[in-house]
Amino acid sequence: MPNWRDRYTASPLWVYALTTAFSLSAYFGVIALAAGESLRKSLDLALVGCVFAAMLTAVAGAGRGWERRVVGRRPREARVSMAAAFRTGELPDDPALHGPLLALIESRRAAWERTRRWWPAVLVLLPAVITAGL
Repeated sequence: MPNWRDRYTASPLWVYALTTAFSLSAYFGVIALAAGESLRKSLDLALVGCVFAAMLTAVAGAGRGWERRVVGRRPREARVSMAAAFRTGELPDDPALHGPLLALIESRRAAWERTRRWWPAVLVLLPAVITAGL
C-alpha cells in the first residue's frame, strides 16, 4: 500500500525542489539565528540552503532520468506503485509493472555493486584532498 513516502518519491521535481529548499533554508537560517548571527547572515545562509537544494534537485532529476531510461515513461500512479513495491518488497497489483520493476531492481543492484567498489576510495581521498588544500 503506497504511503506519503512513495507519493513524494513519485512527485514532480518542482515539489521536491520547493520542499528541499524550504527545509534547508529554514534549517540554515534558524541555526544561524540560534548561534547569535545577524539577520543578514541568517538570510545569506538561507540562500545557501536554496542553492544546496537546487544541487540536490539536479541530482534527483538525474536519478529520475536514469530510472526513466530503465523502466520507460510511466504515469504517476504507476511510479507510486513501483516505489511502494521497491520499498516493501511486495509486487504491485498491476502485472504490467512486474517486468519494469525487475529491470529497476537489477539496474540498482548493478549500480550498488559499482558504487561499492569506488566509494571507499572517495571516503579516503576526499578528506586527504581537502586537508591538503587547507
